[in-house]
Amino acid sequence: MNTYIWQRADWTVFRWDAAVLLPLLGECRKRQGKLLAWVASLGMSEAVDTQAELLTEEALATSAIEGETLARDLVRSSVASIAPLRPRNCGSP
Repeated sequence: MNTYIWQRADWTVFRWDAAVLLPLLGECRKRQGKLLAWVASLGMSEAVDTQAELLTEEALATSAIEGETLARDLVRSSVASIAPLRPRNCGSP
């Protein structure tokens, strides 16, 4: 069974090795920059659809970590209810 950070007695005392962490953070920022440039190159509707898909994937992954399985269509519907999203495969408005 996985141990979550909040289950550790010392969970509020964070320790890290900067020599290990900084290269990983640098790579993460580099990839984030590439992703942002790619999203900026999309049209507005494609960017909104991409954001909705990312939010949907994040919700599904988070629920999986907790041992829950959610229906993709229901998650997508929930995401759409809080954001101005178009239904998939419906073409331009």
